[in-house]
Amino acid sequence: MLSLSLSPLICSKTRSNNPSLETKSTPVTGADMEIAGPTDVIEDNAIKSIYSAWNISDWKPFMDGKQDICNPNGTAWPHIECTNCTSGASSNSCHIISLNLSSQNINGGLPPEFSDLQWLANLNLSKNMLSGSVPSKLGDISTLKNLDLSVNMLSASVPSELGNLTNLQVLKFSTNNFSGPLPQELGSLTSLEELYFDSSGVSGSLVVLKPLRKLRILWAFDNDISGELTAISNFTKLEELRIYGTLVGGRIPHFSNPVLIQTLQIGDLLPPSVSSPPETDSDFSFLKNMSSLRILSLRNCSLTSRTFPIPELKNLTYLDLSFNKLHGKIRSAYIETSLPELTQLFIGGNKFYGSLEDIISKSLSNGELDISFNPISGNLSSYPNLNINFLGTNINAQTLFGNSRGSDILNFIGNKSLQSNITNLNIIGSPFAIKCGANVQNIPHLSYYYHNDSDHLGAADINFDPEYQWVVSNVGSFLPNNNTIDSSVNTDHSISGGTENQALYQTARVSASSLRYYIVGLPDGDGYKVEFDFAEIVIEDQNSWRGLGRRYFNIFIQGNEVEKDFNIVDAANGSYIVITKSYENISVRNRTVDIHFQWAGRGTCCIPHEYTYGPLVSTIRVFRDQPSPPRPGKTARQKAGLVVGIMSLGIASSVIFLSIMYLWWQWIRLGRVMKA
Repeated sequence: MLSLSLSPLICSKTRSNNPSLETKSTPVTGADMEIAGPTDVIEDNAIKSIYSAWNISDWKPFMDGKQDICNPNGTAWPHIECTNCTSGASSNSCHIISLNLSSQNINGGLPPEFSDLQWLANLNLSKNMLSGSVPSKLGDISTLKNLDLSVNMLSASVPSELGNLTNLQVLKFSTNNFSGPLPQELGSLTSLEELYFDSSGVSGSLVVLKPLRKLRILWAFDNDISGELTAISNFTKLEELRIYGTLVGGRIPHFSNPVLIQTLQIGDLLPPSVSSPPETDSDFSFLKNMSSLRILSLRNCSLTSRTFPIPELKNLTYLDLSFNKLHGKIRSAYIETSLPELTQLFIGGNKFYGSLEDIISKSLSNGELDISFNPISGNLSSYPNLNINFLGTNINAQTLFGNSRGSDILNFIGNKSLQSNITNLNIIGSPFAIKCGANVQNIPHLSYYYHNDSDHLGAADINFDPEYQWVVSNVGSFLPNNNTIDSSVNTDHSISGGTENQALYQTARVSASSLRYYIVGLPDGDGYKVEFDFAEIVIEDQNSWRGLGRRYFNIFIQGNEVEKDFNIVDAANGSYIVITKSYENISVRNRTVDIHFQWAGRGTCCIPHEYTYGPLVSTIRVFRDQPSPPRPGKTARQKAGLVVGIMSLGIASSVIFLSIMYLWWQWIRLGRVMKA
């Protein structure tokens, strides 16, 4: 009598990317090989229908019917994993449990035959060019644990039938063209541990997610979702939360189990409702007991506080509190004891005051510090290894650069208390042009002289040209806490459009948050024109998933917003195409042009690779579009003096001329006498 093994037979070529779905392989014995049957006929037909719809190139060699899909005696077809090959009176078949078709450049819609794969636990269709709606019958695959539809062009609404997938542990539909609200039925996915719907196009309320108490990771940024964060404060296993660039508002709540949280990125919150007391302090008590926290970003969250009461966070390395309404002093002694691992601190755009020496701890002295646009004073020379952005503070640049034009320029831009004493500035003419992120002095036949902006910019950094009186300022770190990302990008791809040599557009300056340019010394007046050249050279053309990224940023000139959610690809109608944007009737006051490119949490983060977001600019040009105003008229006395001066000059000229003629006549006469 034949003894049957109860261990499942695993027929696999590609493994799942989800560790929770990994199945331990059992050695294939002789007995196993005898009992193993072919792929279930319904699933076999489903796979072949999917091939017909999508023409999967890796499956083409197997379409002659000579090799079974699961192939119990060998390996399964590419991208397929099988298991549960059984034998019995009524069954002798293998079942498909994993289908990984990521990055196969698949076009078209989702075939309905997917619902026939009733043993499927892992379905990965990410990074393709899938379009159309998601079939509601996808919700019939009750065995699914991992569903990834991210980075496609799927549209219409997210089907409510996905709420039937109650065994689902990971759900991803980021970077698509969905519309409409998150379906209420998603609240039924109570086994869900990871949810990614960033840049998906959905709207609706966060309240839908309230039942998902087991969520460990939630990416919800760059969507039009609304509501308040209190809706998700009951997650008991939360480790990573990213919500910014949305319509979410209110105060940051206390989380149910803060000790597990490692990454907390919340930004661009709408102010608290009018029913809340105005200017109520944020006590940061929600951070208490977050002992595992390493990355904390609360940028532009309408936070108001008159102290710096961040609780003890021993493992925190990155802290961003930029663009809030925070007050008070930050003391290094506090940072030393409560934030000992902190190496990156961004507090720009607040109202912190005090001395620089009060802020810099031992860990920060070799790190990145942004204190821009705060009334902070101090001496820079004591911190030679610190990368610091101090524009808009009360710090005198002479403490670092001495009594020089460079110091005068930096002080002139941000230190109003020193501006009246600065006289060491030249008048800068127009047009004035900057090549952002590169040096193009060797490129021939350019219409303008482009100043060199090729130096590296750190996460909190300033570069300046003291001779030509311009400054570039950068703030922002490409998370997760990666300082190796360059602040400029380049390509060898050909560039179309533009009026200059294409090499001018093959490089650009990028920033993770805030990129500013200042040109100092222009005559005050109206009628200036500012021009920018843009060309998207990182996000590729949309003939593959690598072109599905979306870069958005805002543009300000002289503090006025001239572009909101500017998208280079949309404006130029494609990647690697130059688009020139011109803004006229710009007024110059205080001899300075202030240009600001700012990321506000919108756009994709990671296409075609991580850190693909934030401002990107190729060139800047400033022109005086109208003639300078006439000089003030002269008084009558000045005019009379001018007439007398002109008459005197005319008489003197006549006397000189007659004298020369007389000498010339005498010389001619003398020559004739000598000749005679």
